[in-house]
Amino acid sequence: MGYYINLLIVIFVFTYINQSLVFFKLANDLNLMNRWLAFIPFLQNILLLRIINKKDWYFILFLVPVVNVIAYVVFYTKFYEMFDLSFPWIIFSIIIWPIGQISNLYIAFFKKELS
Repeated sequence: MGYYINLLIVIFVFTYINQSLVFFKLANDLNLMNRWLAFIPFLQNILLLRIINKKDWYFILFLVPVVNVIAYVVFYTKFYEMFDLSFPWIIFSIIIWPIGQISNLYIAFFKKELS
């Protein structure tokens, strides 16, 4: 039982660090205000919304159960479309966690153009 808890903690920490670096780098590249939000776990969603040119009030959708899952799918699809990821990669990135993490790193550090 302790092994699984430790594994979940490692996955959570890796995801937190990865998402923080990705959102900070993208916010920096796009000259967005309040880049520091990238390092506050739940407020990272505000940067996601700013990157995809949505209003900050959409953040409320992340607070509503069930609606938040739909919001994540819709907003991450828009996020990946902005960076010209192909449709199969968008689907895999949303459904399969490791592919999503790698796609985010690729977008932040290797893909330079926005569509």
